[in-house]
Amino acid sequence: RPDGPLCGNIGNNTFSNAPSTAPNNSSSDTDFGEFVKFCCADIPDGEAYGIVQVEMRVWDDGNKDGIIGNDGDNWNLTWANVRVDCKIPPVITCPPDATIYCDWAIPSNPQSGSPGSDIGESKTKLVDPADFVKTGIPTAYGVCVKPVIRYWDREFFNQCDLGYIMRTFVIKEKGYTRTCVQRIDVLQSLTAAPWVFIPSSLSTTPIPTTCDGPTEANIKSNAPKYTAGPCDVIGVSTKQWQFDFEDGVCRKWKVEYKYVNWCTGEERGPYYKYFIYEDTKAPEFTSCRDTMYAVDANCEAMVMLEKTAVDTSGCITTGWLKWEVYVDLWADGTNDYLFSSFHSGPDGAVQIIGGDEVKVYKANPTSSGGKLKITIPEKIVGKMSNHKVSWKVTDGCHNFTTCHEGFMVTDKKAPTPVCVPLSTALMQDPDGSGPLLPMVELWAIDFMVKAYDNCTDEDDLLYTFDDWAPQIELKLDANGNPMSVDHPHFFGANGGVASAVNPNTSAYASARAQYLAGNLQLWIPANRSSAKVWVATDVAPGEYKEVDVHVTVWDKKLNHDYCWTSLKLLNSNEPGAGTVSGRVKTENGQGVKDVAITATASQPEYPRTVMTDQSGQYEMQVSVPVDLSAKRDGDDLNGVSTLDLVMIQRHILGIQPLTSPYKLIAADANNDGKVTASDLTEIRKLVLGLTAGYPNNESWRFPIEAQTMDAENPFPFVEHMDAMPVLPGQNLNFVAVKIGDVNGNVTTGIQGSVAEARNNNTLTFAVDEKSVAMFETVSIPVMASNFKDVMGFQYTMNLNGASLVEVLAGKLEMNAANTGDLGNGVVTMSYASNESVSATANEVLFTVVVKAARNMNVSEMLSLNSEVTPAESYNSDLAVGKVGLEVRTAPVAGIELFQNEPNPFKGQTTVSFMMPEAAKAKLSIYDVTGKLVTVRNIDAAKGMNSEVFTREQLGTSGVMYYTLTSGEFSATKKMIVVE
Repeated sequence: RPDGPLCGNIGNNTFSNAPSTAPNNSSSDTDFGEFVKFCCADIPDGEAYGIVQVEMRVWDDGNKDGIIGNDGDNWNLTWANVRVDCKIPPVITCPPDATIYCDWAIPSNPQSGSPGSDIGESKTKLVDPADFVKTGIPTAYGVCVKPVIRYWDREFFNQCDLGYIMRTFVIKEKGYTRTCVQRIDVLQSLTAAPWVFIPSSLSTTPIPTTCDGPTEANIKSNAPKYTAGPCDVIGVSTKQWQFDFEDGVCRKWKVEYKYVNWCTGEERGPYYKYFIYEDTKAPEFTSCRDTMYAVDANCEAMVMLEKTAVDTSGCITTGWLKWEVYVDLWADGTNDYLFSSFHSGPDGAVQIIGGDEVKVYKANPTSSGGKLKITIPEKIVGKMSNHKVSWKVTDGCHNFTTCHEGFMVTDKKAPTPVCVPLSTALMQDPDGSGPLLPMVELWAIDFMVKAYDNCTDEDDLLYTFDDWAPQIELKLDANGNPMSVDHPHFFGANGGVASAVNPNTSAYASARAQYLAGNLQLWIPANRSSAKVWVATDVAPGEYKEVDVHVTVWDKKLNHDYCWTSLKLLNSNEPGAGTVSGRVKTENGQGVKDVAITATASQPEYPRTVMTDQSGQYEMQVSVPVDLSAKRDGDDLNGVSTLDLVMIQRHILGIQPLTSPYKLIAADANNDGKVTASDLTEIRKLVLGLTAGYPNNESWRFPIEAQTMDAENPFPFVEHMDAMPVLPGQNLNFVAVKIGDVNGNVTTGIQGSVAEARNNNTLTFAVDEKSVAMFETVSIPVMASNFKDVMGFQYTMNLNGASLVEVLAGKLEMNAANTGDLGNGVVTMSYASNESVSATANEVLFTVVVKAARNMNVSEMLSLNSEVTPAESYNSDLAVGKVGLEVRTAPVAGIELFQNEPNPFKGQTTVSFMMPEAAKAKLSIYDVTGKLVTVRNIDAAKGMNSEVFTREQLGTSGVMYYTLTSGEFSATKKMIVVE
């Protein structure tokens, strides 16, 4: 029993004859009662059982008194060893499964103890009731003793000792062992909050640092702050990236923080902190001021804006600066262009910025101290205009500087005057009111053959003598055009003297007298010129005197220049009849026939015109001083060929410059005063027959021989001259220049013309023979077997029954610009190179793409001639050769049947076959069942033969077969007809 020793009895049936009065005895009793009691005490401590010797006495009724066991009865003894066992096992009951938490104040869940001596397990725990407050202890009891409870744990924990424990309790008593198992779950805290981050510590605001970046201490001290739970074990991992901006002018570091809870496996992050080298100093412009740009010879300005900025505050001083430049043309508040280092699209792309349609262009970054140059894509036209530009430069570190400037485009170029000498007869006082003196009144504009200005039209230029400026009020409107010019007046070297509007004033009379004496000039706004009087009292009747004249031309911006010329003063009250004569000849001295010489004078019978004779001579009767000019037009192509294009092209490229001023005039086909690629275009159109003449020029030009020509730049040149009928020794010759003819081979109407250098070489172009079907577009490669040392060529090509589609480049850069399609199958071609070209025999020079109007061979289609453009070729010596065309026919080894084209077809198709010799042939077509659909008997020619079949002729669709037979030859192919 639990509260004391338990004794057991041996049954009294064994002792039935024993005295009934025998008392109950313990194990130590010797009263020989009728039973023996055994107790737990009979089992020695620590033993599984006990051995007790029991004696038993047997009585008889020896005295016959009926009482057994009294005196006089007989007895005897026997004994036996009794094994005393505890047959009732101990009992143990586990506490219920429990849950504990990591933050409870229990030692190590629980605290480990020493192993029990009778269990021998290394994980046995000592019994300590203090450890089992939260988990409970088992109940246990035994019959003979109070059991000692022992236990051991098997732990199933993660890295943070969270999980569960399988706790085994055990009791052992008198040979009996009993166990029970309790599960104890060890969980996170119920009351502690999960680990959390402090929001303010998660800020991504960059943290200033040095150019070397954050140190380990910086990274650690600026890590995100967090609060962990009591059972959390938090690990942190960091990773760092460095970013260099503008090659390292400024730098930024990105540090990544990642956190993991060792106990739960939960991850947080990544979180980022940014460290930055804080460059706070903006770049600086080296200057910011308004500028002025001059227009060019065409009154246009291609404006290049320049700006330099310096930045030295970054980690390095060689980084790139980026730009944004807004250009507001005409300063009207609307941006027209943006030049940006941040633009990645195509130049000229239109973007809507601030409501403006802005064309955006790439502006390359510059280094510190580097100069940004941007060219405004359009030319700014006009003699004066104001514009704005806004500059913004940034160092890539959020620092920028701006500069707002104005720039003006204005005319600073003076006009270019071309003076002509004059001859005039002296006369009396111009208005009859002055003294009777030999004098003449002439206007400054009379001495001007031509004046050029980049911005002011010739009809708006102003003219005076001696650089004297009249007293004029020149007002310009917003477009730079004049609004008013002051009234007529007399003026001297220092400006206005008196008005010439009202002659009834003393000031007018005084100024008029000085004017007639040659001391003042008279300004008449309507004439755009001043007048001056020359008095020549020292010139006897019938004689003349020559004086120098200084003529000044002014543009609308009052830029001016002058030229010197001469004036011949002839004292003749009644000029008599006389003769003017001269010669018109080329630079090489050949006279030119049928040139019209025109004399102009302010007399009713003028102008007068005569024609030059075979030698270029002319003679004309005149009675007054006249202006002479020459003219001939209408034979534009005379002397002009691709050879001239070769020579002009080599001049433009500086390979072989034209050194003659007259050749330069001939090369200026568009009459703009310079030799450029535009002149090549005009001449090529003429050579190709695309134009009949020059749109802005005449066929011939006639500069006067008396002028001094500039071999570098003959423009402008004089084509008029004054002639006096009584003045001997006048040079009244003209030089004839044929426009477009720079090699001087013009022939028509010229005596002793220069012979053109020619050779016997023929440049033979070659094409391969082939058949072409109706409406087929075919490419014909053009080759040459002898294409060597060629500078250029030209010819007329006839396309018989075909039309030109295009010309494709090959070895030669031939394209539409080299071709003239004149219609009706007439095509002209012109090619000019700046250096000689050679090609191998089978190298494709260019390809002609044509469309056939009928079935034919190439040999029937193409031919070369000189119908429009003469067929010529030119070598590096600029010698002229011939041009020919060869059609190559491939040798035919045997009969060959080709696949029909196209196939499949739904309209028509062409069946072609090759014959080595002319012979009869038969072409048969069958349907899929073998039924004959159609047959053609053909007198086949040597070479390629073609037959066209239409769907209507075949009368069906689907798969069909065609067979060619000729002699013993037979071949069959398949064709497909579709709906």
